[in-house]
Amino acid sequence: MSRLLIFFIILPVVLVFCTSCLNANGNEYSILTIKKELERQDARLQLIQAAVSSNSHARSTRAQRNMKVVVRPTPLVGDFHIKSQKLLPGDYERYITVNGLKRRYEFHLPKGPGSGKNQAWPLVLNFHGGGGRGGTIRFQSGMDKTADRYGFVVVYPDGTGGWLFKHRLLTWNAGDCCGSAVRNNVDDVAFSRALLDDIAKFVKIDQKRIYATGLSNGAMFAQRLACEMADRIAAVAAISGVIGVDECTPSRPISILEIHGTADQNLPYNGGVGARSITKVDFRSVKETINGWRKRNGCAIKGGTKRIGDATIETYISDRGTEVVLVTIDQGGHNWPGGRKILAGKKTGKISRDISANDMMWKFFVRHPMP
Repeated sequence: MSRLLIFFIILPVVLVFCTSCLNANGNEYSILTIKKELERQDARLQLIQAAVSSNSHARSTRAQRNMKVVVRPTPLVGDFHIKSQKLLPGDYERYITVNGLKRRYEFHLPKGPGSGKNQAWPLVLNFHGGGGRGGTIRFQSGMDKTADRYGFVVVYPDGTGGWLFKHRLLTWNAGDCCGSAVRNNVDDVAFSRALLDDIAKFVKIDQKRIYATGLSNGAMFAQRLACEMADRIAAVAAISGVIGVDECTPSRPISILEIHGTADQNLPYNGGVGARSITKVDFRSVKETINGWRKRNGCAIKGGTKRIGDATIETYISDRGTEVVLVTIDQGGHNWPGGRKILAGKKTGKISRDISANDMMWKFFVRHPMP
């Protein structure tokens, strides 16, 4: 009876909460969706714990022989031997405190060109969509493999959550979107600066080649960084996300790549409220976003238009070499071109397989280091 009573007390709270929460692509989370997600996460954790605990005495069983347990390198927590510790290629996580909030990010040190050498690495910040987390965009974009191939560090920061789910359904304060990050006026720009300062303590970073990308709410936040952190961010690539701030005065011209699908129902290509979004935000259009960046950067010259499969690429340049590039995916949905689908069915629309957002943005980034 006590459990039943608790259930009926908690249920109205969850119902109210669910009216304002987002998933990784801006869709509504039903109670069933949240329940399934929690069950999936808990089941995965139990599987790993069971595998680790039984590994020492059940190695010979058939189940154990067929089970693959991935153990990441020891996470870096605090400042323990931080300056003397030499990090090997692999995956790490890190916690820092910014403005009284405990914040988390994970990062991947590449295994490809230059690994093991005392070199300064380029770095890409990859921001998840609203309702996701660092691991979500890591899986969806598959950027670890790109980092290994080209040789750069990729960082997957976590946004912040509401009072009920502090470590789930995370969002970024991108201006007019999204969720609890906006309601609580979280200073994610300060977090981004602190993150870059923190990782530089134990990874040698090329300060002229720090870039930002993201999906949806994460793409909107990456564009906010272009407005407010052009002193640290060399260039930005936004996937399915428009600008979300009213005032944008970057300290210098900064090159922008925007990739967006015409059939995006979460962040509509032509602006307005998305049919599958419950934020009720009246988003700016892609055209307004691109024209704004062209004006800020002085990109009056059209460098040409070309077609790759379902993608139309328009380039605008300035006489100083700054670029604004728009990649329009014909009938493309709200997702990462060349990446993985994370929601079943047609909720996020078509994923382009004619281009790779990862390869395209890295080639774009290489052209635009910090002046």
